[in-house]
Parts: sequence; structure tokens; C-alpha cells
Amino acid sequence: MAAKQKYDERFVKIAKVLCMRGGTDEDLADAFEVSPRTINRWKKDYPEFAEALAAGKEYADAEVELSLYKRAKGSKKKTKVTRKIIEMDKDGNTKPAKIETVETEEDIIPDVGACCFWLKNRRPDIWRDKQEIGLYEIEDMEGIEADIYGGEE
Repeated sequence: MAAKQKYDERFVKIAKVLCMRGGTDEDLADAFEVSPRTINRWKKDYPEFAEALAAGKEYADAEVELSLYKRAKGSKKKTKVTRKIIEMDKDGNTKPAKIETVETEEDIIPDVGACCFWLKNRRPDIWRDKQEIGLYEIEDMEGIEADIYGGEE
């Protein structure tokens, strides 16, 4: 059986950075060579450790939320394109090449999947997949049967 890893105050900063990079409690357990159960105990016993995990995870979640939001609404992406321009003189000889850098802007169209995910989670009252199916009493069943069967039974 492996020796029990003791808590170290330096774990606070390490844990926060790991969580900011998307680390889970299981990832922390692997990094500190302890069980996930020990991570849970440290969260209870050391408030600064728990706060570091919460802050790191909140940061990572906010980054993902922002990315999802940008994908859902679309955006513009600026890029720089470098081109080599070769010109010829009137005698057909090539002149020294010129390097030109041009900034371009590209439209990133909204991602329908990201839109649906966002709306289903932010406005489930309107956008949920679940359909409400209600049972109701039919008062004129004979009239409906007559329409379906043409008056024949």
C-alpha cells in the first residue's frame, strides 16, 4: 500500500492552475498521487484548497461558456496574410520580390448546434425537446367515427 500523501500548502496554487486548465478532482488526485477521496477530504479540511479549486474551475467554465457563446452568435476573425509579389519589368525580367502583409476579416457563421444547446439550457421553458402531451376527453366521438368511416360501422 502506498504511503499516505500529506497535504502541502503549495498544492493550493498547483490545484488552481490544474483546474483552470480543465482538470477534474480525479486529475488532481493523479497529480498529487492520492485518491479522489483524499482530494474531497482536503477540500473539507483546508478551505483555501477548496476555494482554489472552485476559482480554477469557475475560470475554465467561463472560458468554455464564452467560446460556446461566440460559436452560437457567430463572430468575425481577423487574420494577417503575407503574400510574395513578383513583378516583371517591360523587358520581361523579374524584379526583386516584394513581401506584402494584408489584414483580412472573415465572418464566422453561427453554429446551429451551439445555438440549440445554449437556448435549451438558458430557456428550457421555450426550447426544450420534451413535448407536453395532454389527454383530453372527446365529446363527439360518434361524429369523428362517422367522418373516418363515412357513416359505416
